[in-house]
Amino acid sequence: MKKIVFITVSIMMIGSNANAANLAMITSTPTMLDILILVCGIGCVLGAIKVLSLVRGGQFSKSWQFLLGGFSALILVQLLRIFNAIEIIMLPVFVIPACFILMMGLFLYGIYEAKRVLS
Repeated sequence: MKKIVFITVSIMMIGSNANAANLAMITSTPTMLDILILVCGIGCVLGAIKVLSLVRGGQFSKSWQFLLGGFSALILVQLLRIFNAIEIIMLPVFVIPACFILMMGLFLYGIYEAKRVLS
């Protein structure tokens, strides 16, 4: 506990006013939800890799490859949103929605391939 308090105080002392604003942005509710979605996305990627290794070369291999790509795109989108929120990088307004469309396209095609194999 003392170590956590020491680290927190050290970070506050090192940070300037701009860093304090970024710390406030990190702890805001939408950014915390983005971090939660990022952690869940990492878990989904790890699960998809495990399933993909089990169905390697099978009929569902192609659909799981697209689902893995969709989960990877989800991680990319969440990282971009977090970095944009705390102003590490500044992106044009169309980049994040375009990445969401890419992610949904990969998910949709993965589900379409699975449906095609099952029918």
